[in-house]
Amino acid sequence: MPEITVKPIRVVALGMDDHARNMYNLVFTKHAAAQYTLVDINQAEACIFDLDGYGAQKLWENYRIAHPELPTLVLSLREKQFENTQFVKKPINVREFLNTLTLIKEAVEERRRVRVLESYQPNMDKPRKKEAPAQNSTPVPMPVAPSVATSLHKAGNLMASRHSHSNRYASEIECGQLPDINIRNAEQLEKIYYDPQQHFQGIFENAVREAKEKKSCFLLEGFIGKMMLNPAKNQLMITSPEDTLHSLMLLATRTHALKTLCFDCIDLPYYVQSTSLPFRYSYLDQFHWKVAIWSAHGRLPAGTSLEEPIILLHWPNLTRLLLTPYALQIAALWSERPLSLLETAQGLGIPQRYVFSFYSAAHATGLAFPERRSQQRREEDERYQVSLESLFKPNEQKRSLLKRILSHLHFS
Repeated sequence: MPEITVKPIRVVALGMDDHARNMYNLVFTKHAAAQYTLVDINQAEACIFDLDGYGAQKLWENYRIAHPELPTLVLSLREKQFENTQFVKKPINVREFLNTLTLIKEAVEERRRVRVLESYQPNMDKPRKKEAPAQNSTPVPMPVAPSVATSLHKAGNLMASRHSHSNRYASEIECGQLPDINIRNAEQLEKIYYDPQQHFQGIFENAVREAKEKKSCFLLEGFIGKMMLNPAKNQLMITSPEDTLHSLMLLATRTHALKTLCFDCIDLPYYVQSTSLPFRYSYLDQFHWKVAIWSAHGRLPAGTSLEEPIILLHWPNLTRLLLTPYALQIAALWSERPLSLLETAQGLGIPQRYVFSFYSAAHATGLAFPERRSQQRREEDERYQVSLESLFKPNEQKRSLLKRILSHLHFS
């Protein structure tokens, strides 16, 4: 299944004729469906620029003055290096072209993410005028185009760059602002838990479970717009923009607030065509991860132990999941050995809410769970201790009976 992008990257093609533009449009359609779309310069989020065309040099100079921050893929017979650009040498190899264009896509998606997070920035951060120019004027750093030998290393650097760039915003938006708690304080302890079944998360998870059991598709419709789930293909379709859903996840929600329908996936095209609004596509598990983070808001599902070690079933695909602060460090720690939630926060020296957020998402998507064996082991030790005590402890009932017999014989 090809990668599905919720919103296609809007790309302008400059320095080339209509024939060349149509060629790149064909490449997008055939090899990168739903990931890129050609638009004019006023709507563009990125640019493909051919520097070998007639008058291209002058056009390039004007373009850079007007749009210095726009992520750009430069094409030329001679190698060119400019700030905030990627380069592909002619003649064009389609695979190399698409691989390099992926870096442009990553930069655009990061810029989108930063804009959304800035729109939710709390009032408490508005007085920080010294930080504002750095956030708004500094272009998103772009990695150097990787070779096959260094692609994994570059991917790691890119993710680290993302994390450091939006770390403060993520902590305020996705993970809430709950302070660390004292587990001996009952009032504080109560505040770190939430019930997923009282939120949209519970409705969503029940719908996914029913659709899987019946090998069907599922429709949810109401305040979230219209959403259709296809677990067999790990696919989700929704009419509402994701950036409007975040605040809705925190509201208490009952099943009757939404129209629900389980239907045969053969009828999916009918339901899609009968909807007037356009659908946005996403991976089902990717959206589930986001819903859990948004709903948890730095808290834990009710009943979660703070002291049981946590097992990470396998490494999550963080390159396409909502990246919470210190997600990489937490995943690396749990991959090495199981640790409790409190031990994780203390060991990494990070706020507890970051650990709680990551666990809530990983647990919801089936990637993390408590090591129940340690609890079973403690219960077995307690039972063993009780059996030992009962073995050596005198039986009061038998001793009383013996006393009565001896007493009777003595006085008879």
